[in-house]
Amino acid sequence: IMRVSSTTVLEFNRPGRDTVRIPSKKQYLYGITILDVHHMPTGCGTWPVFRTNLHDNTNGGEVEIIEGINDGGPNASVLHTSSDHACTQSDSNMDNRSILVSEKCAFAVGDGCRVNHDADISYGPQLDAVGEGCYGIEHTSQFANFFLGARDDENVPEEVKDTATMKESQKVNPDAWRQPRANFVSSNTYDVDAAIKPQNIVINLVFRGDWAGN
Repeated sequence: IMRVSSTTVLEFNRPGRDTVRIPSKKQYLYGITILDVHHMPTGCGTWPVFRTNLHDNTNGGEVEIIEGINDGGPNASVLHTSSDHACTQSDSNMDNRSILVSEKCAFAVGDGCRVNHDADISYGPQLDAVGEGCYGIEHTSQFANFFLGARDDENVPEEVKDTATMKESQKVNPDAWRQPRANFVSSNTYDVDAAIKPQNIVINLVFRGDWAGN
């Protein structure tokens, strides 16, 4: 269980509530990362994040698997890259339930390549109401694919729901999964392998901040 303090009484105009940010000790390049979420922080000013990134994320890329603020869904999956590896993506290889909001990945441009998921139950109190959700990314030298869904969603593979067996076997078969919710691929003008360097896995529970507000 990872959570922030919910009982501390804060003084007016004093430092805010302590939060939690946990990065993995190791860095990873290729592979499949899956998070089984049993409860997501909710409420005004919350900003939960599940992402992978280097400390110098401008040059090494940043991959946001879960991100949102306050109680507003749906979830967003975002890819940020340096200007040297800027890309333009399309929605041609994505699940038709996803919405490509912004297509330019470079940090300098702004929001990155951003894909919103159509269902509010992918984030916040709506997700908590249905129990839990599964979120994951498959990263190779050619693409970064995002998969997610509420745990009772028929489109979430059974092998992902069965975390005990998956942990024991250390194997999954993403080729048998349905189309990804978000899909960032290499092209003639964009090289995923050059844009995304080895990453730390980061879970960050934030209050307020520039995006979530005061």
